[in-house]
Amino acid sequence: MKPDNTSSSTTSAGLDRAGLLRVALQNGIPAAGVIFFGWSVSLILLLYWLENLIGSVLWNRLIRRHEAATHLRGHYRRHLGGSSNNRPIQHFATEHFNGAIIFTLAQGLFLFVFAAFALDGPALLDDALWVLVLAGGVVAAMVIEVQPLQRGLEQRSFAWVREQAQLSMWPVMAMHVGVIFGGMALVWSESGVLLALAFIAVRVVVDLARARGRKKPVVGVPDLPPQLAGMEARLRNEYGMLSQEDEIAARLRDEEFCPPEERPGC
Repeated sequence: MKPDNTSSSTTSAGLDRAGLLRVALQNGIPAAGVIFFGWSVSLILLLYWLENLIGSVLWNRLIRRHEAATHLRGHYRRHLGGSSNNRPIQHFATEHFNGAIIFTLAQGLFLFVFAAFALDGPALLDDALWVLVLAGGVVAAMVIEVQPLQRGLEQRSFAWVREQAQLSMWPVMAMHVGVIFGGMALVWSESGVLLALAFIAVRVVVDLARARGRKKPVVGVPDLPPQLAGMEARLRNEYGMLSQEDEIAARLRDEEFCPPEERPGC
């Protein structure tokens, strides 16, 4: 069989040039600002947090629009392990809202206190106009990234929406990891430069993984090697998890139309 020649516009890692350029710009500009122009560390944290918040809002809107356009059963099933008042949330958009938007808003309160008392947050008030310009650029970048996906949304599968929404939550988790490593770096550098660079490094890794994940086709659950299949069956039985066959059947059911009389809880 003749080997498939990969297009020159796509890297061997599965990333197109547009994706690599987006990752480079989103993280290279803050890195250059910190290293060469003395940008405030608090400003970097603010911009990344704002990107997370706007991205979470836009993706949640996309999920709800897909639900309204398709009413596929997957929207009325638990996928992220979310719960409210110790009760499982059986609605994907609500799960995403709690796990992305509410969580990001809570992060904002922590970062505000962290920046105000441990970093140079108060100095941002002296450059309010510059901060607003950069914040506007972040908002525009997120709209440009997500808005095109609204077209033809009713033709998208639920599996695609679920996997893309899960990828959109990775930067929210990266914010936690970045602050932890950044706090350790702050011990070594009182200027906070290492904190900012540590946080940017975490985001580069996450953004590259997200970009690669967005290029992968949506596939079913892969078969496990025989030596792992028995172990997996015991673990699933012990913890009440679905078998591979049941999981595949559930994913196929996610793509079915849910009649109005069965909602919620399809």
